[in-house]
Amino acid sequence: MKLLKNCGDGGLNENVEFDKIGNGVKGIFFGAKWCPPSKQMSKQLSEIYPKIKESHPSFEIIFCSYDRSEDSFKEHFKGMPWLSLPYKSEKALANAFDVQGIPTFLLLNEDFSLISRNGRNVLLSDPLGYPWERKSLYELTEHTVHQLSEMASLILFTDGSPEDTEFSIQLLTTCIDNLLKGEQKEEQNESKNILKGDLISLNSENANSLGNDPLQFFYTGEDPICDDIRHLKHFEFPLTE
Repeated sequence: MKLLKNCGDGGLNENVEFDKIGNGVKGIFFGAKWCPPSKQMSKQLSEIYPKIKESHPSFEIIFCSYDRSEDSFKEHFKGMPWLSLPYKSEKALANAFDVQGIPTFLLLNEDFSLISRNGRNVLLSDPLGYPWERKSLYELTEHTVHQLSEMASLILFTDGSPEDTEFSIQLLTTCIDNLLKGEQKEEQNESKNILKGDLISLNSENANSLGNDPLQFFYTGEDPICDDIRHLKHFEFPLTE
């Protein structure tokens, strides 16, 4: 698979082979010029991208265009510092990851397994956290709440005092350790997402996988978002309390 890269003169270089861009974390950015939120996301990513790239050269963002014409795509991509799939090459990748709308920024690890469907939030909240590996336990905050939409979640609600937090971490860590021991016999993902060759070939089950854990675990602290989540009456995401 050949990717596009902006040249200094504003032209496009089609000689960037996917195999040559390294094995680091990849961000897959689905967007379009006609979509204002997409333009805003592009601006935010443009500010973060060079900082991450400087410390981690193997990190890369790949743009997948939803622009309505090739001319619009070229004009849109002209201002981007990262790489892009050729125009009208995004469908296989979008289908594999079940992308439902734009803008979407997926964060993939070097094995092309999904780290997060909310990659922008991950980068903005922790720009120095490369490679942003998923943790077994999170504090529920405004920066982590988006993860509740990604998979079933168990949240231990407390009053958020230091003593409560310490208790929550100890209790949930024990639960997680016991759960992981019971899952060691499970089969790991057999196929890796492939972004090479003449076509993009991805196993949709693995593409959408966020790991082998059936639950993600959260404890609550003093962030106001905890009370908001606690009192929700209609959940729009998989959530286990």
